[in-house]
Amino acid sequence: GSEGDQASTGSGTSENAPTDDGPEQSDEFPGLFNTNATLPETVLMDESGVKITATDLTHTAYSVDLQLTIENNSGKALTIGNAHGSLSVNGFMTDYLHYSQKLGYGQSAVIEIKLWASSLADNQISSVSDIQEMRFGLEIKASNTTIDEPTFALMLEEAN
Repeated sequence: GSEGDQASTGSGTSENAPTDDGPEQSDEFPGLFNTNATLPETVLMDESGVKITATDLTHTAYSVDLQLTIENNSGKALTIGNAHGSLSVNGFMTDYLHYSQKLGYGQSAVIEIKLWASSLADNQISSVSDIQEMRFGLEIKASNTTIDEPTFALMLEEAN
């Protein structure tokens, strides 16, 4: 047989060995979202008696949630819902959850659009501060007839 060099194991010490004391960051756990972004209250639409205001951006372990306040002074009952497949974040289409909302004349309501953190992570968006722009469309109906389909672009600001 031949006696080749064997790789040594465990001999020698390293002064600069990395330590695992810090919190673990993993793509599998979007709950570690950096939340350093703010959404200034923004009036997105104020026409024909319908006012839509982006009022807040919050986050959970699983989603980033955009709150929209909708006020209906149009003189008729409206249903506000999302225009299917219209939502993108930083130019990437993303998975989201959104419910339509019926509003009688003179009523207002807050609706929430939930952006799934797993879908955002698929597009290299691992923190709220990575979100620079959200684009989405809404569908406004009166008596099952679409009367408007506005599209919005929201820019987020980095918090100080």
